[in-house]
Amino acid sequence: MNPNRSTVDEVIQEIRGSLTRAVVDSKHSFRYPVVSTFDNELGVQSRTVVLRKFTSDSLIIFTDRRTPKCEQIHADSRVQFLFYDPRHRVQLRVSGLAQILDEAASQVYLSGMDERATKDYRTVAIPGSPLHKEVVEYEEELYFAAITTQMTTIDYVKLQRPQHVRCKISINKGKWEGSWVVP
Repeated sequence: MNPNRSTVDEVIQEIRGSLTRAVVDSKHSFRYPVVSTFDNELGVQSRTVVLRKFTSDSLIIFTDRRTPKCEQIHADSRVQFLFYDPRHRVQLRVSGLAQILDEAASQVYLSGMDERATKDYRTVAIPGSPLHKEVVEYEEELYFAAITTQMTTIDYVKLQRPQHVRCKISINKGKWEGSWVVP
């Protein structure tokens, strides 16, 4: 048992609370995690994303469906999110299986989205392609997609003295079970 916490359930509640707040609070440190995918030629590919939704067993982000991350997820659905809160010195590594929702399923997330926000998903050129003009050009077509990640494990680390704290959590159908491990 960890001397700084009475139960693993407290850690689980802390994680759930932080992820829930991050979705609605743009200043929360978990709002902008790093998500990593795998590319057969380039290896691990990491980028900062915006956490848009959290449920008991999934994380949802948005993207342009033409991005390399979509190709990478189609080839290998395993992804990992890295969250870090520098104030509390807490790191979460969330592993799971990602799925790119089709256009119809993704449309649910567009309702309520500010028209200006959809601009990011309307570029003429594919994100990451060379910029041939001084300005980015936009079009009417929307290349929006939601990516949902079914969480499978969370590795929680809190950096503190006299000893760091680490907990491994498994997630199955919304049920979270964890245990203390050596930091």
